[in-house]
Amino acid sequence: MNFKTEVIDMPRSSLISGPYKAVFMTVFLGALLVVSMLFGFDANAQQAERPDFGGGGIFSYVPPNGWKVMPFPGLKFKVSRGEPFKGFAPNIVVADDDFDKTLDEYAQGSIATLKELFPGMQLISQTDFKTSDGTRVIKLLTERDDDAAKKRLRQVFYLYDAGNKKLVATCSSLAETAPASDLVCDAAMKTFDVTPKPH
Repeated sequence: MNFKTEVIDMPRSSLISGPYKAVFMTVFLGALLVVSMLFGFDANAQQAERPDFGGGGIFSYVPPNGWKVMPFPGLKFKVSRGEPFKGFAPNIVVADDDFDKTLDEYAQGSIATLKELFPGMQLISQTDFKTSDGTRVIKLLTERDDDAAKKRLRQVFYLYDAGNKKLVATCSSLAETAPASDLVCDAAMKTFDVTPKPH
């Protein structure tokens, strides 16, 4: 079993305890799976203007120019992946979470979860972000040192409201590539559509 499958197969109950045990795991999944992008894996890229990411058509977005859209073992949705830089491939991972309260409550719980799991994580900012069609999104900008990766990572979490579900798109890159990587992430996430148009 390699590191990727260990991460995917790890029981959720072993990852966190306390009041957030049953929810807010989407953010953690995106934060942890980024390390897997350090390891090479073969996949057939599917590039389109607005790719179908699977999962019943819950969402779509236009990935950054030149990035590949591919399935990732154990994930419900496909990931977007850029060209590696210093051994790390920037990437966007999307996951959904059952949560029927407000987006602000979800953000609050997600921050608490991340701080508990990654004590050294720095929350640089929490801001409102709008998609091209004016949909409000909560954007969490973070940095942390990753022991497994031996690199400082910059991760931006975009929280989208889908009614009784919340969607989290985690855009990960090396901290040293900011702010250019932030512009790339923002441009892609502005196109994010929770009720996607036909494609």
